[in-house]
Amino acid sequence: MGTGTWGINKTVGWAWDLSNFNFLQFILYPIYLVVYGILCLFKVRTNYWLTIIHFGLILYSLFSFMNSDFSLIPFFLTILSFIIFLINTIYSIKFKLKKTSLKSEKP
Repeated sequence: MGTGTWGINKTVGWAWDLSNFNFLQFILYPIYLVVYGILCLFKVRTNYWLTIIHFGLILYSLFSFMNSDFSLIPFFLTILSFIIFLINTIYSIKFKLKKTSLKSEKP
């Protein structure tokens, strides 16, 4: 994927080139799954359009990461995806808390 083998002018073993490996994506994907799973367990509805945009950005950043050579575009798409994820999560939790407080105020 982002690794390449290099061994120029070396007599022993191989060296691994990780210059095009985006660690940020592979750290954030499990975080997305865990947080969306927790929101699902607590029956918190997320914004439909923000979720669609977030999923699309994840896919686009993954495919652009696989097809790019030393480009910063996947990195910026991953950061934008994380920002939309945070907005979606905060908006959903705030809406759920507002909704539950309105239910408790009704006689």
